Amino acid sequence: MKIEFVNHASFIIESEGVRLITDPWLGGTSFDNGWRLLSKTALPYEAWHSITHLWFSHEHPDHFSPFCIRKIPEEARKNITVYFQETGDRKVVEYCKKMKFKDVIEMPRGKTYQLAPNVEIMCYDWVGFDDSWCYIKTPQGTLLNLNDCTVNTIDEMKYIKDIVGEVDVLCTQFSISAWDGNIDELDRRLDGSRIMLERTVNQTNIFKAKYVIPFASYIWFCHEENSYMNQAFLPIEEIASTLQEKTEAQLLMMYPGDTWTIGETFDHTPALARYKEDQDSISTRPLFKADKVAEDELIRESHAYCRKIAKDASPSKLRMHLAKKLVHYRRQRDDSHWGLGKRLDALLAMMTLQCEPARIHVTDLNKSYLFDIFQGLRSTSLTEDECDVAVGSQALFYSFKFLWGGETLHINGRFRRILANDRGPLFHFYSLAGEQNAGKPVTWKTLPGDLKKKLGLGSS
Repeated sequence: MKIEFVNHASFIIESEGVRLITDPWLGGTSFDNGWRLLSKTALPYEAWHSITHLWFSHEHPDHFSPFCIRKIPEEARKNITVYFQETGDRKVVEYCKKMKFKDVIEMPRGKTYQLAPNVEIMCYDWVGFDDSWCYIKTPQGTLLNLNDCTVNTIDEMKYIKDIVGEVDVLCTQFSISAWDGNIDELDRRLDGSRIMLERTVNQTNIFKAKYVIPFASYIWFCHEENSYMNQAFLPIEEIASTLQEKTEAQLLMMYPGDTWTIGETFDHTPALARYKEDQDSISTRPLFKADKVAEDELIRESHAYCRKIAKDASPSKLRMHLAKKLVHYRRQRDDSHWGLGKRLDALLAMMTLQCEPARIHVTDLNKSYLFDIFQGLRSTSLTEDECDVAVGSQALFYSFKFLWGGETLHINGRFRRILANDRGPLFHFYSLAGEQNAGKPVTWKTLPGDLKKKLGLGSS
């Protein structure tokens, strides 16, 4: 089993005539010009003629990149079989079919596929996050690719271990990859980075991996509205030393273009030096700037967004769900004592299925707005300090333009939380849209239980 590291969450595994590539994001930006690759990709698109199989973990653009797929030579695509988890919306599958790959296989959870007589792949969706992990078995050894599945707890790790057993090679995310506090909350973000690294340590030890490849974290935040997030990346030397000190696995810190064959030693000293140089250069790299979007365009797009959310879910069901959260969001904004009068007012609002709107300050328009999924965006006299979040007009417009736009805003971190301990109901609305995007709209059956738990934001 030979592994060639491509970039970020992408590598090529070679065995018995199979050359399988995973999650190829090779260049360009992701998440509304919020991310760029930390290091330059070495793999040329001409090399795709040697690829036999392609596996995508999930739809996020740093794993499934239409920009990169379109650049694969058409003749090469005709010889590549794509594997992807079963999903309700089938968007990835249908897109790959349109791109004329040799074949597109939808993988039911836990079903094993033969890539060659002695090479197997199995995929499990990670429930609630539209992500998936894969397990590859070859005559030379086994590999578990967790990419950025949120396998956080020891119980979750043991659950997967009960399925795959101990593994030879573990590939897993090692750093933060989304908003985790405002610009003045560096300590919080650094704590998040160290928690992620400790998770990598636990995963390596639970699976008793002989080799660990830290990956799916080689990015930087490339917009003027989120570049502060780069301060929370731990030095690459700390990543390496922690994994070496706290696990018994051989560390494979691979740089784009590096190759390794299982059983061989690997000297990652050159890779560490190159990654350090890349990290040190982040502060000198040019940043994207946002264009201003006019108020009428924002409002018009918000109305179209509301119509998309309501397409497969009746307003009454949505109101019922959101009414259950009304008290939670009102109390976030009000530190004073909640006496009988406030409680009765909240109870009446719930009985009439009112929806607590998000309060948004649009920074470059210097105006505040209310938003909910029934009335869309509308102007308000609230001051910036009275709002829940602050965001630029272009980032807000993008969040309305696509059902997955709110998730993009969370990941690229191009906003500021104003509330002390939460972000108000805006990201709750985004979660509803995300469910719709994944082909899992609100229904009477899902409303009381499973969906309610999934969409509750809690404190963040």
